[in-house]
Amino acid sequence: MGVSCGRQRPRYECRTAQTHRAEPVCQSFVAPAVDALIVNSFLDAVRPAVLEATLVTLHDLGRERSAVDRQWQLHLERARYEARLAGRQYDAVDPDNRLVARGLGRR
Repeated sequence: MGVSCGRQRPRYECRTAQTHRAEPVCQSFVAPAVDALIVNSFLDAVRPAVLEATLVTLHDLGRERSAVDRQWQLHLERARYEARLAGRQYDAVDPDNRLVARGLGRR
């Protein structure tokens, strides 16, 4: 079968008999009707794989989001710890020792 674009709409035509034996075209039909059937059949065949791939991707994104959330929680916990530590050190310093107090105040 070959594609013929000589008419108003593209067609699939079998020209073997015409080319080799000078006989009329044996089969001919409009391409858009067949193309639509082929596309729909293909999409029906791959639909389960597409759904499975989508579910796997969503699951992976969920795991990635959980990992990112966990990392932020750890960063936040570390920042709170360092703030509490700096506060305790500042409170523990002798008020007469201004140099140490200023350094701790900046932290």
